[in-house]
Amino acid sequence: MARPLDGYRIDDGLGAERRESYRKVDRSAGMAFGAAIASLLVATMVVNQSAGALQPKGSVAGTGFQVGTITLNDDDEGRSLVNLANMVPSRPARECLEVTYEGTILPVEVSLQALADGPLAEHVVVDIERGTGGGYGRCDEITGAEPVYHGSLASLAAGEPLAVGTWRNTGDRSSFRFTFRLEDDAAAIGQATSVDFRWEAVPQ
Repeated sequence: MARPLDGYRIDDGLGAERRESYRKVDRSAGMAFGAAIASLLVATMVVNQSAGALQPKGSVAGTGFQVGTITLNDDDEGRSLVNLANMVPSRPARECLEVTYEGTILPVEVSLQALADGPLAEHVVVDIERGTGGGYGRCDEITGAEPVYHGSLASLAAGEPLAVGTWRNTGDRSSFRFTFRLEDDAAAIGQATSVDFRWEAVPQ
């Protein structure tokens, strides 16, 4: 069952949590041990952005105002997208997520942004694809997947938000497939990172 994406608590099981006052997102980064072993914690988050309240100062007969809504839901049921304690170059990680627009303001432009923390982000290559069908734990069911991004996690976080389409109807949905690969680079040994993915819908 989908749930509104207002914020996420991330817990890597190590008991270390850091709460952000606005997003209420706890981030954590595990420590890596041994050659070419690192940690990657990926969480998903969608920001609901208000279109702006209409507050008329007076009233006119027959005139009314009602503020619309912008709401994005996903199907992860509060689970982290990926949580790896022993990431190695030969073992890419993959997971998917279905995002549904449930707002009343139409159409909206939807974008995706990454917020990364930790030096390992320079050595993680991420591929993001957008398609239909499938969802969390059901990557094989996605069809018509098209590339959205290919590059390092650090570059994704440093760049502008990625435009992922115009959604014109309440109930429109897309599935996103994420594939993470660790570069075969000695500089990655012992490093860690965490990242939040944020979808944002803005009236067109």
